[in-house]
Amino acid sequence: MDGGDVASTTIALDVRHPAKLVEALISHLGAGGHLSLEGDLSQLGESVRALGVTKKGLGLRRSTLFPRQDFVILPLDDKTIPLILEQVLPNVGLDSRVLHVQIAIEGRLIFGAYDNFHRDCVWVSEAAGVDLLEKLVAEGVLRSFKGDPHGMG
Repeated sequence: MDGGDVASTTIALDVRHPAKLVEALISHLGAGGHLSLEGDLSQLGESVRALGVTKKGLGLRRSTLFPRQDFVILPLDDKTIPLILEQVLPNVGLDSRVLHVQIAIEGRLIFGAYDNFHRDCVWVSEAAGVDLLEKLVAEGVLRSFKGDPHGMG
C-alpha cells in the first residue's frame, strides 16, 4: 500500500461514536504516525490543511478515485495532536462528511474506517490492545469488536 503494508492481525470494530474512537486511538498511539481523512473536508480551516503532508511511503492513500474527494494526511506529533483532538475531530463530520479515515505508523496501516464507518468496513491492528478496545466497549464508543486477540495486550 503506497510503500507500506497492512497490519498482520486485524480486529473488526462495530463503531457507535466515530470521533471518540479516533480520538482514543490517537491518544493511545501518541506521536509518530499519520492520519488521513478523505471526503468533504470543507470544514477544515486553511491552517489545518497547511499542516498536511504529501510524502509517499506513509502507508496512506486515497480510497476513492472517482468522484475525486478532498484528501489530507496530517502528521501526528506534539504540535498537531492537540489541534486534531480539539478542532478537527469535533468539527470535520466523521460520521457524515468524511468517507474514509486511516492511521499509519512507520508506513504500516494500523487503522482503517471506510464508507462512513460502515460496520463491515472498520478495523484496527493489534497495536490498539485488547484493554483499550474493552474500555471503548464499556464506554459505549464501540458496540463490539471481533477478531483474533491473541498477542494483544
